[in-house]
Amino acid sequence: MVCEAGSAGDAARKLLAPRARLMWVFEARSHFDAMRQYYDHMDWGQYTTDQPSDHEPYPPEWIVKQREALAAQMNNRDVIAASHAARAWREAAADLGIRFESPFPMQRHGATYWCAGLLPDFGGPRGAIIASRQSHDDVFDVAEALGFYASGLSPYHYETYERASFVETLNDWGWFGDASRKPSWFAGAVGRHGGKD
Repeated sequence: MVCEAGSAGDAARKLLAPRARLMWVFEARSHFDAMRQYYDHMDWGQYTTDQPSDHEPYPPEWIVKQREALAAQMNNRDVIAASHAARAWREAAADLGIRFESPFPMQRHGATYWCAGLLPDFGGPRGAIIASRQSHDDVFDVAEALGFYASGLSPYHYETYERASFVETLNDWGWFGDASRKPSWFAGAVGRHGGKD
């Protein structure tokens, strides 16, 4: 279902089963815009309405409240665990036979920075961090300071698993895990970034 972020959607969320999870966050300017995006996301075809009021813009105060509620989801463990990035990389891990720890926390100066996950065998001795749209803005700087590989990989371009592009990225990052566990499809360098050894 679709519901408002924050307290405005609490009543609707109480109707959900205990194992229900957040799958998608989006912004809309009107009821029609919200339903259009929802129908498109669900692949239900084109949304239509004969109600003129459905096209009226949402009040500005609604938008302010919604954005405040969405801001509270930034760096939220459960939101990040359910993100498209986390799901895409979990699918990649299952298909490619690689390790992926998701969600993954990093600790720095008393703060926790949640990531969509960690690929412990790629990118560097400590592994490669995968961010999500909801990760803290400083997540890449923190990852680098802690010794993780953080390529600045855009979560927007890796929210859907496509084997060829994910394999190409992992080959570029290099394999840093146990050599005996290197996947058969891996054609990159061992112990460094770039092409083949």
